[in-house]
Amino acid sequence: MENYIQVPKMVVASVVDGDGNQVYPRKWNHEFIDMPVVELPEQNRPSFSSEIMTGLARYPRLGEQMLFAVAGAGASASVRRSGSKSTSACQLTA
Repeated sequence: MENYIQVPKMVVASVVDGDGNQVYPRKWNHEFIDMPVVELPEQNRPSFSSEIMTGLARYPRLGEQMLFAVAGAGASASVRRSGSKSTSACQLTA
């Protein structure tokens, strides 16, 4: 969430006058804009086990092998949030 709100903050802060002073200086009130508090220990951040990733990296088809490697490098969490289960990845390695 913090990354999403950083973009508009940086855009507003980037407007400067000829002397380099901010044209629109502001203090952001996160409570007023109803920004949710993200507590990392309470977040569900699933990941594949090393055994599953090793099996996927040895998948016989090269195209799928590359897809699995890229997904395991960072996109696997977002793919799993959208509804797929790690059991489907286990079935692919069998």
